Amino acid sequence: MSFKLGLLVFVYAVSVASSGLAQTAAAVQLQQSTPDRQDGNALLRHCSPVERPLEGLVPSEFVDAFICFSYLRGIIDAEGIHQADNTQKFCLPDGVTNNQLALIVLKGLRALPERLHERNSVLVYAIFRNAFACR
Repeated sequence: MSFKLGLLVFVYAVSVASSGLAQTAAAVQLQQSTPDRQDGNALLRHCSPVERPLEGLVPSEFVDAFICFSYLRGIIDAEGIHQADNTQKFCLPDGVTNNQLALIVLKGLRALPERLHERNSVLVYAIFRNAFACR
């Protein structure tokens, strides 16, 4: 997903979240995903809308996509700490997009159904290490 498209998703999600109905839906989704639902099942649900065209998403799917992208960017930012002390777990190539990252995570999660009960961070690190091994 390009920065412009990501910004559009963010702006749309924020504007939708300002309505009472969307606030309720977003609150329910966030409650279901934190803290006791920080597992692969929840991440799979949050990232799944990324596979469909932006124009076809309903407001709750925009919120899910935003949660997915935000979570993955957080993992990447945390990995920056490891790069600073030369203990990085994965090495992203230049030009990787948020959309590409989400699609890679979805592919990885679907390949590991027996591990979906595990924490998001454990699964995402394993998927990124496999897809983006440091050379």
